[in-house]
Amino acid sequence: MVAVEPFEGARVPLADRAGHEALVAAKAAFSTDNLVAARAAVLCGAGWAVLPRWFVDDDLAAGRLIDVLPSWRAPTLTINAALLPATRRPRRVTVFADHLAEAVTATAGIAPPNVSTR
Repeated sequence: MVAVEPFEGARVPLADRAGHEALVAAKAAFSTDNLVAARAAVLCGAGWAVLPRWFVDDDLAAGRLIDVLPSWRAPTLTINAALLPATRRPRRVTVFADHLAEAVTATAGIAPPNVSTR
């Protein structure tokens, strides 16, 4: 297993579409806090990992990786951003936050954000 810290370590909670839950526990052969390193390790044969769908979609389509549990998914993670109130926020920060929300929404495999940058 290639573990992505601190999200799951060597214990990965999974749920299927019917709501069944399972905990997969395995000894990590490689542990990192970097998604790029985890993907590279898996592509080099270091084992399996739970990686974001948007990050490995091309690898799955090209057959470089396979989804070994296609009906199961790890819990979703939330992206949080804290901003100053709009009356005190520089315009460039608002423009950046708006762009970030649009870019995240446009990325395949990511649920639409529930955000307000105003």
